[in-house]
Amino acid sequence: MTSSDWGQRLQRGRWLLRTAAQIARRDRRLAAVWGQHMRILHNEFGWEIAVQAGQLLARFSEYSVAHSHDLLSDLSVQIAKVPGNREQEFLSALSAFIVRCPESVVAAASAFPDAMRKLDPAEFQTWCASVGQGGSTLESTSAQLKGESEAGRGKLREAQEGTALQDVQAALSHYVQAHAGRFLSIDAHPGPSLGRLCFSCDNHRVYLPERIQIFGDERDALAYRVGAGIAAGFVETGSFDLDLSRLGGEGPERGQAPDGHDDSPLEQICARFILPGAAQLLFERLERVRVCAVLSQRYPGLGRDILLLKVGMTQCLGEGQKQPTAIDELLDQMDLFWISGDCADPLAQAWMKEAERRLKADQFVEATAELFLELAPKLMDLLEEVDPVKPFAKAEEMDLSRRRSGEKAVDRRMREIHSDLLEEDIQSRMESIRAVLEGRKPVNDTEYAEMEAFLSRNPPPDGGLVDQVERVAVEHQVVDGDEAALSAQGGFLYKEWDEEIGDYRPQWVRVVEHPALAGNLDFYNRTRAEQGRHIESLRRRFEALRPEAFRRVRAQLQGDALDLDRVISARIDHRAGRTPDERYYRQTRRVSRSVAVAFLVDLSSSTNEPARFGGKRIIDVEKEALLVTAEALDALGDSFAIYGFSGFSREEVAFYTAKEFETPYSDAVRAKIGGLTFKMENRDGAAIRHVGTKLLKQDAQTRVLFLLSDGKPLDCGCPQYKDEYAQGDTRMALRELRQKGIQALCVTVDPHGGDYLSELYGKGNYTVVDDVERLPTQLPQFYQRLTT
Repeated sequence: MTSSDWGQRLQRGRWLLRTAAQIARRDRRLAAVWGQHMRILHNEFGWEIAVQAGQLLARFSEYSVAHSHDLLSDLSVQIAKVPGNREQEFLSALSAFIVRCPESVVAAASAFPDAMRKLDPAEFQTWCASVGQGGSTLESTSAQLKGESEAGRGKLREAQEGTALQDVQAALSHYVQAHAGRFLSIDAHPGPSLGRLCFSCDNHRVYLPERIQIFGDERDALAYRVGAGIAAGFVETGSFDLDLSRLGGEGPERGQAPDGHDDSPLEQICARFILPGAAQLLFERLERVRVCAVLSQRYPGLGRDILLLKVGMTQCLGEGQKQPTAIDELLDQMDLFWISGDCADPLAQAWMKEAERRLKADQFVEATAELFLELAPKLMDLLEEVDPVKPFAKAEEMDLSRRRSGEKAVDRRMREIHSDLLEEDIQSRMESIRAVLEGRKPVNDTEYAEMEAFLSRNPPPDGGLVDQVERVAVEHQVVDGDEAALSAQGGFLYKEWDEEIGDYRPQWVRVVEHPALAGNLDFYNRTRAEQGRHIESLRRRFEALRPEAFRRVRAQLQGDALDLDRVISARIDHRAGRTPDERYYRQTRRVSRSVAVAFLVDLSSSTNEPARFGGKRIIDVEKEALLVTAEALDALGDSFAIYGFSGFSREEVAFYTAKEFETPYSDAVRAKIGGLTFKMENRDGAAIRHVGTKLLKQDAQTRVLFLLSDGKPLDCGCPQYKDEYAQGDTRMALRELRQKGIQALCVTVDPHGGDYLSELYGKGNYTVVDDVERLPTQLPQFYQRLTT
């Protein structure tokens, strides 16, 4: 060890002792823990980062010793999350935050790494300068930092250049589903903001960059659509349905395909080579040629957009960097040829031209596999030296490693069924099998009948093909969009009001629609037997409310007939020397009621409790009230709908449809009302917003929401949704309805409802039914009072 090393170590030791002594004056235990973490930071990130982090922690201890312990325990973890060697930038931004907003430093430390993945250095600085401003409380500032409030989302968008995925994701969801013929969620993965548009698909999800800037204008949104279209095209054109039995030969003998049950045919065919990752990248580049050929022939507009995207990507290409190996270089040159139509490598150019010649729009994925088996050995011949520790780059466009366990189980089950069908000499492609597994009828009726018979003989294992946890994770990905509902496989995302931060949490809760299961007419028949006399009385009363088709209006300046009484009066006034009233016409006007009413029924588990008298359950009394009112409304002719809601957690608020506005009232609707039953929790705010979107679509002058509830909003699946938070969100949802001209009335059987409903609904907009069994007689009275 040289003298300079000794001097450097001595200098570091003095700094450590001096800084530890400063911290110890405030808290000895903090100083001891600080010393331990300094060693960790030094070993993991080097001396410069350790010193910068140590100085930051020492400065922060001047503001809060208690919070310093929290920051100290989490800082090394957050530094490890920082992308792209930007640790010093992270620590500098955190130091600036100590001066500006010290109480939010811990929250900032956990939020900065995610923001840095989305923002380049200049954008990150802009965002840091704006975030936290206007946050009146620690909670609101924290929500801004994490992007959990509308203000936070807005500031992140303002700092970003280019086009963000969240701005186009709602439209892309429909576009992808139209291409694939089934639901594929859209997820974000880090990608470049310039040059290439990275896209990939794993047969269950489409992955696109969080942000791109290829053209720098509205055409970037078109670029997203093209990338999504090609990624979904791998599903649409059957890229994942490779059937190895259709290939002519067995392929090379260089490797052994793994025996894992979850390995797809693509993984198996690539595993035969010494570098399966490189082999799959070759397969993808060849398959992309076929997929784009099919898409361009089926959709000429998309074909033109693909060419436009390539032009934009070509303009953004700079000098290509030399790749570390010949294999990397060849694959990169093939990619360049697809973008620009030219490349410097003659071998890559020859292979891509051969792919364009052989992989036409009328070919299946097996044609790609045959060309791949010819070229892959030649690619492996370029191998000079293999590092057994460092794996080859992951596949880009058909990245099957992203599949979850439940999705692998579905794919495995499909292959098993396909194999058994072939043994029975039933020819069918994998997409037809998937259609059966997903409950969709495939195009070929014969194939459907054959597979339906086969599946009935070979049912899936108990518990279904996908376990419940995976099903929720797969089907209900969180996406972004505007404050209106976003459709995603029958699901709608809504914002939710957080009273504590004083802002909305955007796209925070998902509402999933389900058709109400029809029971039989037994419940209706029992209700009819018990309430028949009351139903007939109400029908007569409501029929009396039905307006006459036409009404005569007198005293008009013009009209379709003279009013003789007013003509005579005008003549008398004229002869008496008075100025006559010239309004002596009458008009005949068409009259109609313009009312749309939605009934929203709380189906939480507490409705299974018995009512106060008679031994009936609360849910049964609610259904009786609905049936009695519906019978009366059928006589009146008002447009009405009947919904129920429950669910568990913000991931799925279940919304049950018993009758839509356009659905005729019939025995089928009566059976669905009778089939309503208690479920789980009641997240009122999301259900109210969803009904509001339906009511706004109705062409009516009067729009009314009736909520039948047995208590306060509560969702035990989310610890946050209770008490002040739940009531604040419900109150804001009702305020939103009133601003849009929708009246809302709550009918509750909670004897303590008066304690909180006046704050939620306002005076006169709620009623507490003291005896729940009077609800069937009282609900129609409330309806008549509110709509006439």
